Amino acid sequence: MVGGNTIRDIYKRLGIETNLKEERGKVNRRLKIIFTYIEDNLLPRPYPVRYMLQMVQGDPNIYHLVKSLADTTEEDTLEYNLSVAANLITILKELGEEKACTFLQSQLTGAINLSPIDLGITFENDMFIKSGAKELDKAAMLEPLQWLNSYPTTKKLFESALRYYFTKNYPDAITNVYSALESLVRTVLTSDRTLDNLISALLSLLSLPPPWSAILKNYCDFAHEFSTRHGKQEGETRVDVPPKDVEAYIYFTGLMIRLIIRTVGRSE
Repeated sequence: MVGGNTIRDIYKRLGIETNLKEERGKVNRRLKIIFTYIEDNLLPRPYPVRYMLQMVQGDPNIYHLVKSLADTTEEDTLEYNLSVAANLITILKELGEEKACTFLQSQLTGAINLSPIDLGITFENDMFIKSGAKELDKAAMLEPLQWLNSYPTTKKLFESALRYYFTKNYPDAITNVYSALESLVRTVLTSDRTLDNLISALLSLLSLPPPWSAILKNYCDFAHEFSTRHGKQEGETRVDVPPKDVEAYIYFTGLMIRLIIRTVGRSE
């Protein structure tokens, strides 16, 4: 969901910073395994591939594919090693090594997806992309965690939502982030009604125009469909929600929390 220093800051705040370092290191080691298998089993002509990698990386000392990877014991080398993997896909395509290319593409997806936590990286269209948006990560995640010190119930739910998201438990992430916003709205409106029934009062409090009613209703409907609190019951078919949709849902929640606290600013 988030990349670079921001993801480290959030993971540190959530107490799972060690997991991030360990999992990024595992991806490096998976890359080493993948490259070794490709060269030993799928490349009848490994020399042109090595030569082209030498040219792309500017390193004449690459005498086998694994040598093109940076020290796999250092988790901070991950971005470099992923760029090497993306370059290798391009090279294999140019040389017509379709079997090796197809294998590499599928294995790179697995190298990321095998991690039980979100590494802030996605593999799309043969490229590794840092997911999330730095500005939104700060405004919609880090800052709400600070502002919610005066709202301990909401803060606990919001932290739980982030933990669930970063450990890829998306239904529980939706449940907790929805409950976090509902908890905050109940507090500032001094009400025990559900969020669905507090939309009009919330719009009035925040001086938001009527079209916002539909936005917040859709926000509630999303939770009703996909969360563990409201979602499909046992025996019913559950549709997996795409991670990018959960990402957007959390961002929206964080921005709503930001708006409410800046407007009201009082404690539980």
